Amino acid sequence: MNILISMSNLYMGGAQTFVVNLSEALSKRHRVYIYCVLPDQVESSLKNRLPASVRLIFFPTWLDNLTANIDHFLVKKNIRLWINDLCKKIHYLFYLKLYNVRIINSHLFHSDKFITEKTGSRIPVIITDHGDYNYVIEQGFADITVVRKIFDVVNHVVYISENNKNRIKELTGRDDGKFTLINNGIPRRFISQTEKDKISSGLNIKPGDFIFGMVARGIPEKGWEIAISAFLNLNTKDITLHLILVGDSDYLKELHERYIDHKNIHFLGQVSDPLSIMSIIHVGLLPSYFQGESMPMAVIEFLCCDVPVIATDTGSLGSMLEINIKPAGQLLKPDDDNKPCVDTLSSLMNNYIMNQSLYTEHKNNCRFCFSRFDIDNVTKEYEKVFLKCLS
Repeated sequence: MNILISMSNLYMGGAQTFVVNLSEALSKRHRVYIYCVLPDQVESSLKNRLPASVRLIFFPTWLDNLTANIDHFLVKKNIRLWINDLCKKIHYLFYLKLYNVRIINSHLFHSDKFITEKTGSRIPVIITDHGDYNYVIEQGFADITVVRKIFDVVNHVVYISENNKNRIKELTGRDDGKFTLINNGIPRRFISQTEKDKISSGLNIKPGDFIFGMVARGIPEKGWEIAISAFLNLNTKDITLHLILVGDSDYLKELHERYIDHKNIHFLGQVSDPLSIMSIIHVGLLPSYFQGESMPMAVIEFLCCDVPVIATDTGSLGSMLEINIKPAGQLLKPDDDNKPCVDTLSSLMNNYIMNQSLYTEHKNNCRFCFSRFDIDNVTKEYEKVFLKCLS
């Protein structure tokens, strides 16, 4: 199959990382192309992770700027030709024909909107909903009418949590059989003890120290300050604690300045290989109150590294950590303001420090939980949906 995977942007994030993983796995048996809808939002760190077998396509940034400026000039003259939009459509359709694309899989709202408006009915379109539509509407990026137009056109919807599926049904009224649950995934990877020791040494972390960690987008809603406050609440005399924070934004830079005197809080910024850092962490944290939270990639990565996670009870996190079967973590119930309680998080963190048997049990359960997110298994499920839509 010739497959086009379309993405709103290639900024570092969970959905974007999944697209890279899925593209690489699919490219072992198919020709795969990635189309980035917003050409000025391509980070080199993510772009460089694409294998040579996957072609990245995006509208040239110089032409994007030029045609946008022409549109702006013409609008001042009360002439509305929308040259930028027309050129992007021509560019996109040219590559569909050039590479004889047979199926399209779109991720995130801006991509979904672009693809459904420009493709026509000749090529089947499958949307993967990462839970962003609730956020898109509440933030005013689109209204229900726009969302309904998107879902009226698509051939199939892949969803990653029941909450996402139910929300889409509420918004669109669509309630047919064209929904399939498929998890996000990553390839299984093992980090050598030598590499772990090197990372720990660089952070002045000694054997026997206990390490908490958080990896997420650098927005307040992911719960960074809650994690820091809960960590600072911990009071242990017999063991040295560390908190590793991986993410980058102006907001996180401000937090770094605020807590710069706390030497056991390590702000690492954006790193090229977060999995290596996660492999030295004992417990992952995600006290998120982000409205679009569904299946965070960081939790999958922690499970891959056999690291139990304490996370907010939202989206698919309860099922991801198999809380009712073989728990690989603990859940935080949000308060009335939908934010996790700092004191409760501290208590759960302390559970792992003080109760070695609980920690060992949850750590050993991580491999069981991760099996559903192995990219090879996930890819086979996507192939089934693609073939179904082509039949």
